[in-house]
Amino acid sequence: MSMEPLKVIKNKIVNAEGKEVIIKGASIIDPVLVHHRDKHIYSKDDIEQIKKFGFNTIKIVIVPSMLEAEKDYAEKFLDPLVKLCKESGLYCWIDWHAHGNPVTDETRRPDLLDHDFLRYDARKEVARKVLISLAKRYGKENHIILELFANPLGPSWNKWRMLAQEWVEEIRKYTTAIISISGVNWMSELNGVVKNPIKGNNIIYGVALYPGFKINEKALLETRKKYPVVITECGFIEESADEGGIFEGSVKSYAISFKKFVDTNKLSWIAWVYHPFGLTSKASVLINSWNSKDISSWGKFVKEELL
Repeated sequence: MSMEPLKVIKNKIVNAEGKEVIIKGASIIDPVLVHHRDKHIYSKDDIEQIKKFGFNTIKIVIVPSMLEAEKDYAEKFLDPLVKLCKESGLYCWIDWHAHGNPVTDETRRPDLLDHDFLRYDARKEVARKVLISLAKRYGKENHIILELFANPLGPSWNKWRMLAQEWVEEIRKYTTAIISISGVNWMSELNGVVKNPIKGNNIIYGVALYPGFKINEKALLETRKKYPVVITECGFIEESADEGGIFEGSVKSYAISFKKFVDTNKLSWIAWVYHPFGLTSKASVLINSWNSKDISSWGKFVKEELL
């Protein structure tokens, strides 16, 4: 299927006709991790089920350790997903899911290893090489969006911006695709963006919004006046979870107010996660099993209300 490229005009994401497009996406867990750990291979049926939900975008969460450990990662696992998204008419958001401080090369949770590789590898040189590789490989595809670094945790906005600016300029040698820049401090903080934004075209900004997250709403809305803002992770689970219970919530305490917030401010969003239990701990999930009809309470709200 031929797809129109998206671009940024002022504070909107628009299609080729200049019509605003609100990203409504679902994240999927790294295909290598899903294949080896969960014994599941993403198929055309999975992608079509996500489309039937009503989503217009799929975010592929690339876990650094999986890419570093798996030979021919792109050829075996990423290329098929990028192609399936295109054939299904879905935008394909590619997320380098690193956590930590790339300015100082400090990785969050260095105890989490896969085949001796850091699961959330935050080293700047690793990120740089991967991002350039992704831009070269998929940069000419009209349906691609690139997320530089999921969770810059530790640096100030200005320090993170300087590094992100370097990466953007290198990536721009190979693609004009939209690039998403995450806020700092658990993807919750866009303070500083308006005064000191990333320079260049087709730039958007991302934050996470979970029940236990404290976001700087004022900074988010100030940024939204000038640039597109995407809630790159969102959702809830109705029981205690790891990470201090940040995902714990309900339709009444979280989802209803979330819908009002994104609708009122015309925010794009990507739901976490089209998977039965998540990445490293039980988190917000859209499905309870690989049976597409076995939908969680979060998944039901997304399908019936947000979509």
